Amino acid sequence: MKTEYTISQIAEKLHITTNKIRFYEKKGLLTPMGESQNRYRKFGEEDIFRLETILLYRSLGLSIEAIQNILQCNKKENYLTHMQNQWMAVNNEIHRLSEIGKSLEMVLDKVYEETEGQDLEKDF
Repeated sequence: MKTEYTISQIAEKLHITTNKIRFYEKKGLLTPMGESQNRYRKFGEEDIFRLETILLYRSLGLSIEAIQNILQCNKKENYLTHMQNQWMAVNNEIHRLSEIGKSLEMVLDKVYEETEGQDLEKDF
């Protein structure tokens, strides 16, 4: 007999809210395997694995639409394309933040040079 879980049990197990699980259900990313006699949704181990996969993709910054495409097509090429696109987006963001950091460093250097020997407790 397969182990069955309620939405609350899964939420507790994965340290997420039941609302997050319901959200993924509404988006069509997760489908319960049925309902119990008291009308609670029933989920199996496969559903937990799928939800963990969804959470992993979200932590990587993939959109709901991208995750839907990956899960629906379930093709290696589709998965690789999304992962490569995400990798490029992350690298672009790293580069952008690095440039901002360099600019801030230049501003700080200039402020330190201009205020050398001055009382920095005073307002600008």
